[in-house]
Amino acid sequence: LAIYALSTKQLIKFPAIHSFILGEKGGVWVAYLGESAKAKLDTAKRGAGKRPKRESEDNGYRLVVRQLKTGTEKAFPFVTEYEVSKNGKKLAFASTGADSTKTGVYIFEPATHQLTLIHAGLAKHKFKKLAFDDNGDQLAFVADLDTNAKVQIRLPKLFYWKTGDATATRLVDETTQPAAQGWLVSSEYTPKFSKDGAKLFFGTNPKPIIQDTTLLTEEIVNVEVWHWQDTRLQTQQKVSLERDKKKSYLALVNLSDKKLVQLGSEMIPESELVNEGNGDFIIGHSNIRYSNQHWDWNSKEEAYFISTKDGSKNLIKEKIYGNARGSPEGK
Repeated sequence: LAIYALSTKQLIKFPAIHSFILGEKGGVWVAYLGESAKAKLDTAKRGAGKRPKRESEDNGYRLVVRQLKTGTEKAFPFVTEYEVSKNGKKLAFASTGADSTKTGVYIFEPATHQLTLIHAGLAKHKFKKLAFDDNGDQLAFVADLDTNAKVQIRLPKLFYWKTGDATATRLVDETTQPAAQGWLVSSEYTPKFSKDGAKLFFGTNPKPIIQDTTLLTEEIVNVEVWHWQDTRLQTQQKVSLERDKKKSYLALVNLSDKKLVQLGSEMIPESELVNEGNGDFIIGHSNIRYSNQHWDWNSKEEAYFISTKDGSKNLIKEKIYGNARGSPEGK
């Protein structure tokens, strides 16, 4: 990372930086995540058998908030995820903890240097997909609270915080998600607030299929089966396998009454927000009925109105050639 001051023509460089974020509308400070300067360990003081916590992808790295005008900095250790509000007034980050910094999710306000722990976690808890609303008054994030790292089926939870709340609250988990029974909150979809902040969109997905680990290698049958009515060619299935594992389907929380609504589904997998999420409906897209017509190079799809109030679906048109799109305000 390099910062060049136009007024003084001074160039400052920062090595070993992984990422940085500026507020879209309030660029008076920058937050950057990187590796701490390598320090020699004092083995005499360290004590026998004790190893200091090291920066890594799992443990996190050093997050620095730097005031661009004065150059003053505030650092936070072992940060794994961070996000800056669009107006540049708040910074949210997740830390695995060190010394006085506890494991959890924090809100930091650079103007006042106020740091607030909005969710306290345990050492092996993981937090990701932090997202502010446009005003920086609301925050959503996804949490994995299972401390057993060997568990293959993870159970993500959706948390929500707003200005004035002492702590974040759990909005959705595997028992309350609005999709079919056995589905989960998606850990791959970044929550998104509507423009007016009244709705929170998030992802759901079916519970993943886990390989039976009790079988020996020679007992595992490795067979590839394809049928001509499959929705995709076998070569396509192989290429998109990893992407398909991360596929999520849109759902929402109406924040006024906390009502949960499932919008997307396996039959209508693609969702388009209308009027930046403010609309009373979204547009759903599906090519499922036509995707097995491998001989037809002219792709077709169906489009649906899907209510954000109750999830009801109304077909707009079948056999649409190309990609249908709504107008910006949905009119």
